[in-house]
Amino acid sequence: MMDVYDKKKHEPWELELYEKASEILKLLDDSEYMGNDRDWAVQFSKFSDISEHAVDWHIDRRDVSYSYTISLGEYDGVLWNCKKIDGTIVSFSDKRTFVKVDTRLLHRFEIDESTFFGEVYHVIFFKNYDRRQTKEDDLCDPKIICKV
Repeated sequence: MMDVYDKKKHEPWELELYEKASEILKLLDDSEYMGNDRDWAVQFSKFSDISEHAVDWHIDRRDVSYSYTISLGEYDGVLWNCKKIDGTIVSFSDKRTFVKVDTRLLHRFEIDESTFFGEVYHVIFFKNYDRRQTKEDDLCDPKIICKV
């Protein structure tokens, strides 16, 4: 993730948020794979209006490995759709649940316009770079890590 010590570029609340995100990331995956956590990036987003967050099928081509995702808030009507390695599509919710997902495979948020309500706070940890890697990681299917 970002260098939290570069205080000239970031507001204090941003530094605190990224420091907490780094702590969470270490709890999710304490394997050797983690390496230097500054190679991870984190994206925070919020939406309460479908038009604010229309994400259709796509692949995150710059990612070099799997991602971790979680959504928080009081909402309903949102699912992830992901293509698995075997080509089948799987749907799941990351509401209050950390999910390991490979965003190098086709994926999207499915928003059911007839049932959607509330506010979604979404967090995703991903890698576009890993200073220790010599090749991209193998693809992986979605896997629930833990519920919170």
